[in-house]
Amino acid sequence: MADFHQGGSITTLHRLGRSDVERLERELLQHSRARPVALVLPCLFSELGGPALKGIVDGLRGVHYLSEIVVSISGPAARADYEQMRSLFDGVTTLSGQPPVLLWNSGQRVQALLETLREEGLEPGSDGKGAAAVETALRAFVTPRYLAEAARDLAKAHKSVRTRVLEEGEIRKLGMGSFLSVTRGSDEPARLIGPKDALLVVSFRNYTPDVLAIAQDCHKRGVPVVSITDHALSPLALHSRVCFQIDERPTRPFPMLVAPLCLAQALVVAVGEALTEKGGK
Repeated sequence: MADFHQGGSITTLHRLGRSDVERLERELLQHSRARPVALVLPCLFSELGGPALKGIVDGLRGVHYLSEIVVSISGPAARADYEQMRSLFDGVTTLSGQPPVLLWNSGQRVQALLETLREEGLEPGSDGKGAAAVETALRAFVTPRYLAEAARDLAKAHKSVRTRVLEEGEIRKLGMGSFLSVTRGSDEPARLIGPKDALLVVSFRNYTPDVLAIAQDCHKRGVPVVSITDHALSPLALHSRVCFQIDERPTRPFPMLVAPLCLAQALVVAVGEALTEKGGK
Protein backbone atom coordinates (compact mmCIF):
# COMPACT_ATOMS: atom_id res chain seq x y z
CA MET A 1 0.00 0.00 0.00
CA ALA A 2 1.49 3.31 -1.07
CA ASP A 3 1.97 6.11 1.46
CA PHE A 4 1.08 8.86 -0.98
CA HIS A 5 -2.01 9.88 -2.95
CA GLN A 6 -2.33 9.94 -6.73
CA GLY A 7 -5.41 11.39 -8.36
CA GLY A 8 -6.64 10.66 -11.86
CA SER A 9 -5.84 7.76 -14.12
CA ILE A 10 -2.84 5.56 -13.39
CA THR A 11 -1.18 3.86 -16.34
CA THR A 12 -0.67 0.11 -16.06
CA LEU A 13 2.59 -1.14 -17.56
CA HIS A 14 1.97 -4.73 -18.54
CA ARG A 15 4.75 -7.26 -18.22
CA LEU A 16 5.30 -8.12 -21.87
CA GLY A 17 8.52 -10.05 -21.41
CA ARG A 18 9.99 -12.56 -19.01
CA SER A 19 11.11 -10.86 -15.82
CA ASP A 20 14.51 -11.56 -14.32
CA VAL A 21 13.69 -11.89 -10.61
CA GLU A 22 17.27 -12.68 -9.65
CA ARG A 23 18.53 -9.50 -11.31
CA LEU A 24 15.85 -7.42 -9.56
CA GLU A 25 16.76 -8.90 -6.18
CA ARG A 26 20.45 -8.22 -6.77
CA GLU A 27 19.62 -4.59 -7.53
CA LEU A 28 17.43 -4.33 -4.42
CA LEU A 29 20.21 -5.78 -2.28
CA GLN A 30 22.65 -3.25 -3.71
CA HIS A 31 20.31 -0.29 -3.20
CA SER A 32 19.37 -1.40 0.33
CA ARG A 33 22.92 -0.81 1.52
CA ALA A 34 22.59 2.92 0.75
CA ARG A 35 18.82 3.26 1.29
CA PRO A 36 17.52 0.83 3.93
CA VAL A 37 14.26 -0.93 3.06
CA ALA A 38 11.64 -1.85 5.67
CA LEU A 39 8.49 -3.97 5.40
CA VAL A 40 5.30 -3.46 7.42
CA LEU A 41 3.07 -6.53 7.11
CA PRO A 42 -0.49 -6.30 8.51
CA CYS A 43 -2.19 -9.63 9.10
CA LEU A 44 -4.98 -11.29 11.08
CA PHE A 45 -4.88 -14.17 13.53
CA SER A 46 -7.64 -15.74 11.44
CA GLU A 47 -5.13 -16.11 8.61
CA LEU A 48 -3.10 -18.63 10.62
CA GLY A 49 -2.97 -21.87 8.68
CA GLY A 50 -4.24 -20.25 5.50
CA PRO A 51 -2.33 -20.53 2.22
CA ALA A 52 -1.97 -16.76 1.64
CA LEU A 53 -0.02 -15.88 4.79
CA LYS A 54 2.03 -19.07 4.59
CA GLY A 55 3.03 -18.18 1.02
CA ILE A 56 4.09 -14.69 2.10
CA VAL A 57 6.20 -16.06 4.95
CA ASP A 58 7.82 -18.66 2.69
CA GLY A 59 8.70 -15.87 0.26
CA LEU A 60 10.18 -13.70 3.02
CA ARG A 61 12.57 -16.48 4.01
CA GLY A 62 14.31 -15.95 0.67
CA VAL A 63 14.46 -12.15 0.93
CA HIS A 64 17.79 -10.72 2.07
CA TYR A 65 17.51 -6.97 1.41
CA LEU A 66 15.09 -5.87 4.17
CA SER A 67 16.66 -3.89 7.01
CA GLU A 68 13.56 -4.20 9.20
CA ILE A 69 10.39 -6.30 9.20
CA VAL A 70 7.40 -5.31 11.35
CA VAL A 71 4.38 -7.62 11.51
CA SER A 72 1.19 -6.02 12.82
CA ILE A 73 -1.22 -8.73 14.05
CA SER A 74 -4.88 -7.88 14.62
CA GLY A 75 -7.99 -9.72 15.70
CA PRO A 76 -9.14 -11.42 18.92
CA ALA A 77 -6.64 -13.99 20.14
CA ALA A 78 -5.12 -15.64 23.16
CA ARG A 79 -1.47 -15.85 24.14
CA ALA A 80 -1.22 -19.28 22.50
CA ASP A 81 -2.36 -17.82 19.16
CA TYR A 82 0.36 -15.17 19.39
CA GLU A 83 3.02 -17.79 20.07
CA GLN A 84 1.77 -19.80 17.11
CA MET A 85 2.01 -16.73 14.89
CA ARG A 86 5.53 -16.07 16.14
CA SER A 87 6.58 -19.62 15.31
CA LEU A 88 5.16 -19.18 11.80
CA PHE A 89 7.81 -16.50 11.14
CA ASP A 90 10.70 -18.69 12.26
CA GLY A 91 13.49 -18.46 9.73
CA VAL A 92 12.52 -14.98 8.52
CA THR A 93 15.38 -12.55 9.15
CA THR A 94 16.44 -9.06 8.16
CA LEU A 95 19.58 -8.01 6.30
CA SER A 96 21.48 -8.02 9.61
CA GLY A 97 20.10 -11.42 10.65
CA GLN A 98 17.54 -10.06 13.14
CA PRO A 99 14.08 -11.68 13.47
CA PRO A 100 10.99 -9.64 12.58
CA VAL A 101 9.24 -7.46 15.17
CA LEU A 102 5.75 -8.79 15.92
CA LEU A 103 3.19 -6.30 17.27
CA TRP A 104 0.28 -7.96 19.02
CA ASN A 105 -2.42 -5.31 18.77
CA SER A 106 -4.57 -7.07 21.37
CA GLY A 107 -1.64 -7.38 23.80
CA GLN A 108 -1.50 -5.45 27.06
CA ARG A 109 1.28 -3.02 26.08
CA VAL A 110 -0.28 -2.04 22.75
CA GLN A 111 -3.73 -1.71 24.33
CA ALA A 112 -2.25 0.53 27.04
CA LEU A 113 -0.73 2.75 24.34
CA LEU A 114 -4.05 2.93 22.46
CA GLU A 115 -5.86 3.84 25.67
CA THR A 116 -3.38 6.68 26.24
CA LEU A 117 -4.16 7.99 22.75
CA ARG A 118 -7.90 7.92 23.52
CA GLU A 119 -7.36 9.83 26.77
CA GLU A 120 -5.58 12.53 24.76
CA GLY A 121 -8.50 12.75 22.34
CA LEU A 122 -6.83 10.71 19.58
CA GLU A 123 -9.15 7.90 18.50
CA PRO A 124 -6.96 5.14 17.00
CA GLY A 125 -9.85 3.56 15.12
CA SER A 126 -11.16 0.03 15.11
CA ASP A 127 -8.90 -2.98 15.13
CA GLY A 128 -8.38 -4.78 11.86
CA LYS A 129 -6.00 -5.59 9.05
CA GLY A 130 -4.69 -2.42 7.43
CA ALA A 131 -6.60 -0.15 9.80
CA ALA A 132 -5.36 3.40 9.32
CA ALA A 133 -5.04 4.12 13.03
CA VAL A 134 -2.56 6.96 12.72
CA GLU A 135 -4.49 8.58 9.88
CA THR A 136 -7.73 8.34 11.85
CA ALA A 137 -6.07 9.91 14.87
CA LEU A 138 -4.66 12.77 12.85
CA ARG A 139 -8.02 13.45 11.21
CA ALA A 140 -9.64 13.59 14.64
CA PHE A 141 -6.91 15.85 16.04
CA VAL A 142 -5.87 18.21 13.22
CA THR A 143 -9.26 19.83 12.65
CA PRO A 144 -10.05 23.29 11.20
CA ARG A 145 -10.51 24.54 14.77
CA TYR A 146 -7.08 23.21 15.77
CA LEU A 147 -5.41 24.83 12.74
CA ALA A 148 -7.14 28.15 13.43
CA GLU A 149 -5.95 28.16 17.05
CA ALA A 150 -2.43 27.24 15.92
CA ALA A 151 -2.46 30.17 13.48
CA ARG A 152 -3.56 32.56 16.24
CA ASP A 153 -0.78 31.29 18.51
CA LEU A 154 1.73 31.81 15.68
CA ALA A 155 0.57 35.40 15.23
CA LYS A 156 0.93 36.06 18.96
CA ALA A 157 4.46 34.69 18.98
CA HIS A 158 5.66 36.64 15.92
CA LYS A 159 4.85 40.33 15.48
CA SER A 160 5.42 40.10 11.71
CA VAL A 161 2.57 37.56 11.33
CA ARG A 162 -1.05 38.69 11.24
CA THR A 163 -3.91 36.21 11.22
CA ARG A 164 -7.65 36.44 10.63
CA VAL A 165 -9.83 33.35 10.74
CA LEU A 166 -12.94 33.26 8.55
CA GLU A 167 -15.87 31.20 9.76
CA GLU A 168 -17.87 28.93 7.45
CA GLY A 169 -20.57 31.52 6.80
CA GLU A 170 -18.01 34.09 5.61
CA ILE A 171 -16.37 31.50 3.37
CA ARG A 172 -19.73 30.64 1.79
CA LYS A 173 -20.44 34.31 1.10
CA LEU A 174 -17.14 34.53 -0.76
CA GLY A 175 -18.30 31.73 -3.06
CA MET A 176 -15.48 29.38 -2.11
CA GLY A 177 -17.36 26.13 -2.74
CA SER A 178 -14.25 24.15 -3.62
CA PHE A 179 -12.68 24.99 -0.25
CA LEU A 180 -15.83 24.03 1.65
CA SER A 181 -16.01 20.70 -0.19
CA VAL A 182 -12.71 19.66 1.40
CA THR A 183 -14.24 19.84 4.90
CA ARG A 184 -17.51 18.03 4.15
CA GLY A 185 -16.13 14.81 5.61
CA SER A 186 -15.42 16.52 8.94
CA ASP A 187 -17.73 17.29 11.85
CA GLU A 188 -15.82 20.55 12.30
CA PRO A 189 -16.94 23.67 10.43
CA ALA A 190 -14.55 24.99 7.79
CA ARG A 191 -12.21 27.89 8.53
CA LEU A 192 -10.00 29.86 6.19
CA ILE A 193 -6.85 31.61 7.38
CA GLY A 194 -6.12 35.06 5.97
CA PRO A 195 -8.35 36.49 3.21
CA LYS A 196 -5.44 38.50 1.76
CA ASP A 197 -2.81 35.78 1.98
CA ALA A 198 -1.06 34.17 -0.97
CA LEU A 199 -1.74 30.52 -1.73
CA LEU A 200 1.23 28.13 -1.94
CA VAL A 201 0.15 24.96 -3.72
CA VAL A 202 2.08 21.81 -4.61
CA SER A 203 0.95 19.13 -7.05
CA PHE A 204 2.55 16.86 -9.60
CA ARG A 205 1.37 14.52 -12.33
CA ASN A 206 -1.41 13.21 -12.04
CA TYR A 207 -2.61 16.52 -10.61
CA THR A 208 -5.06 16.16 -7.72
CA PRO A 209 -8.46 17.58 -8.77
CA ASP A 210 -9.17 19.19 -5.37
CA VAL A 211 -5.84 21.04 -5.46
CA LEU A 212 -6.53 22.32 -8.97
CA ALA A 213 -10.02 23.46 -7.99
CA ILE A 214 -8.76 25.45 -4.98
CA ALA A 215 -5.98 27.05 -7.04
CA GLN A 216 -8.44 28.05 -9.77
CA ASP A 217 -10.91 29.40 -7.21
CA CYS A 218 -8.26 31.57 -5.54
CA HIS A 219 -6.98 32.81 -8.90
CA LYS A 220 -10.48 33.93 -9.91
CA ARG A 221 -10.84 35.93 -6.67
CA GLY A 222 -7.50 37.67 -7.20
CA VAL A 223 -5.57 35.74 -4.55
CA PRO A 224 -1.92 35.39 -5.61
CA VAL A 225 -1.13 31.73 -6.29
CA VAL A 226 2.42 30.39 -6.02
CA SER A 227 2.72 26.86 -7.35
CA ILE A 228 5.35 24.13 -7.17
CA THR A 229 4.79 21.64 -9.97
CA ASP A 230 6.60 19.57 -12.58
CA HIS A 231 6.16 21.36 -15.91
CA ALA A 232 5.39 24.69 -17.53
CA LEU A 233 2.32 23.05 -19.11
CA SER A 234 1.02 21.90 -15.74
CA PRO A 235 -2.61 23.00 -15.17
CA LEU A 236 -1.43 24.73 -12.00
CA ALA A 237 0.72 27.09 -14.08
CA LEU A 238 -2.44 28.56 -15.67
CA HIS A 239 -3.64 29.84 -12.29
CA SER A 240 -0.28 30.84 -10.81
CA ARG A 241 1.33 34.23 -10.52
CA VAL A 242 4.63 32.48 -9.81
CA CYS A 243 5.32 28.88 -10.90
CA PHE A 244 8.33 26.85 -9.72
CA GLN A 245 9.12 23.77 -11.78
CA ILE A 246 10.83 20.70 -10.29
CA ASP A 247 11.94 17.93 -12.58
CA GLU A 248 10.19 14.67 -11.69
CA ARG A 249 12.14 11.84 -13.27
CA PRO A 250 9.86 9.11 -14.69
CA THR A 251 12.36 6.43 -13.67
CA ARG A 252 11.47 6.83 -10.00
CA PRO A 253 8.88 4.33 -8.72
CA PHE A 254 7.05 7.05 -6.76
CA PRO A 255 7.30 10.85 -6.36
CA MET A 256 10.02 12.16 -4.05
CA LEU A 257 8.75 15.05 -1.93
CA VAL A 258 12.10 16.21 -0.56
CA ALA A 259 12.72 18.88 -3.21
CA PRO A 260 9.23 20.52 -3.14
CA LEU A 261 9.11 20.48 0.66
CA CYS A 262 12.53 22.10 0.93
CA LEU A 263 11.52 24.74 -1.61
CA ALA A 264 8.23 25.42 0.17
CA GLN A 265 10.01 25.79 3.50
CA ALA A 266 12.59 28.13 1.97
CA LEU A 267 9.83 30.32 0.51
CA VAL A 268 7.98 30.56 3.84
CA VAL A 269 11.15 31.39 5.75
CA ALA A 270 12.15 34.01 3.16
CA VAL A 271 8.73 35.68 3.37
CA GLY A 272 8.93 35.69 7.17
CA GLU A 273 12.37 37.31 7.07
CA ALA A 274 11.18 39.92 4.59
CA LEU A 275 8.15 40.75 6.74
CA THR A 276 10.35 41.09 9.80
CA GLU A 277 12.64 43.54 8.02
CA LYS A 278 9.63 45.60 6.94
CA GLY A 279 8.10 45.58 10.40
CA GLY A 280 5.40 43.08 9.51
CA LYS A 281 3.88 45.17 6.69
